[in-house]
Amino acid sequence: MLPKIRSSFIFDPSTHN
Repeated sequence: MLPKIRSSFIFDPSTHN
């Protein structure tokens, strides 16, 4: 689960922000 979330941030910088 964690790696999936991390990938999401990397792929979706907008979400991270």
